[in-house]
Amino acid sequence: VEMRPEPQPSTPEPTVPNVATPAVVGLAPQPDPVPAVVPVVPEKSFPAMLYVNAEGILIARDSQSGQWNVMPRRALVHAGDEIATPDPFQSEFTINGNTLDVTLYGGARVRLEPGQGAGLLTMTIDRGRVAFRRPLAGANQDPVSIRLNLRGQFADLTLSEPGTLCAADVSLRAPQGRRPDPLLSFPEGGLHVVTGSVALAWNGGPAVTIGSDIGYAAWPVALNPLSVGPQRAIPNWLAPEGIPLTSADKTKLRMFEKEFAIDQSVSMSIPALVSDRREAISSLATSTLGLVDDVPMLVKALQSEHEETRLMAIWCLRGWLPTDPNNTALLTMEVERVFPDDDVADVVNLLWGYSMEDARDKTTSAQLIAWMNHKAIAIRELAFYHVSRLVGRTTAHGYRASLADSPRNAALMGWRNHLEKNGGQLVK
Repeated sequence: VEMRPEPQPSTPEPTVPNVATPAVVGLAPQPDPVPAVVPVVPEKSFPAMLYVNAEGILIARDSQSGQWNVMPRRALVHAGDEIATPDPFQSEFTINGNTLDVTLYGGARVRLEPGQGAGLLTMTIDRGRVAFRRPLAGANQDPVSIRLNLRGQFADLTLSEPGTLCAADVSLRAPQGRRPDPLLSFPEGGLHVVTGSVALAWNGGPAVTIGSDIGYAAWPVALNPLSVGPQRAIPNWLAPEGIPLTSADKTKLRMFEKEFAIDQSVSMSIPALVSDRREAISSLATSTLGLVDDVPMLVKALQSEHEETRLMAIWCLRGWLPTDPNNTALLTMEVERVFPDDDVADVVNLLWGYSMEDARDKTTSAQLIAWMNHKAIAIRELAFYHVSRLVGRTTAHGYRASLADSPRNAALMGWRNHLEKNGGQLVK
């Protein structure tokens, strides 16, 4: 049976408007907001960067364990990789076949990321020297741009023409005492241009062209503007023939290369070499441990029988110390494990260093000379490191921290006479 529809009221009931209820009394109702359309920006890919060395050592940091391991030959480097070249080796790379050649010199440590905008890649240079060369016969004749992250400061480089060769030199600044020093957060060094020209933009500012005629621009400090020059000679390490190696240098290089094991981390294969009877190998091992910030082994190396090893440990620790506010506490903890309680504060203070102002202070001057006769060779070496640096005389009076008591006392007489002639000051 067909059902008849129910009768409807003659006047329709009012409908509720589709508007949002005002949150504040007195405001007119507002429509629901329309969701913003966010454009999807495709992630920039990292270029094909191939490690091409037939000899030498390149190490890479494992992102999971934090361990540093030897990178195999003909390996590709990927975005996010952190790599380093121990001294005295150098590592060669090609990018996208022949778009750009990159060289990491001994002591360089970098992290790699995809480029920004039209940039080929972004390279964070923690420290060291890195060269970039555009091959003459590259398939891509367009300018090649890369971004460098230098301790939080950004340098955008554009290599305008084929055949251009430039190199970034980045050093860690060593502290001159515990006083706050804003310069410590800025990179030291600059950009060398050997052939061609490079457009350099600093922290997003206007680009400045650096040609091979001037060939150098220092990294700006604080708010100082980027400036080109003064002209500098091409450093030996960047010259076409490189630094000449003697037969002894080549032998040392081959011996040290053999100490790296492809199936062992650097923390397993290298620390024992700090105690090697061969001073050159001991010093190179200490340099490698400094490159990977192995602070416990660097502190132990301060007590080495080898002068080169002690000085390398001092140099590495002083560069590392101001890079993080927590490093003083970490250093103190490691020094406490190695040195007697009475020496801990002195070692930490000596690693923080002294300024020219300190060298004019009579109390500090006398203390540094007194430490040069300390029973611990590490404290003697640290004290003489600063005295010779501040005075500018590394061989004066024949002093060496490793001298036996009698010749050391004779050399100290010369330094005590130096204080007396200067009215108790190392530097007037």
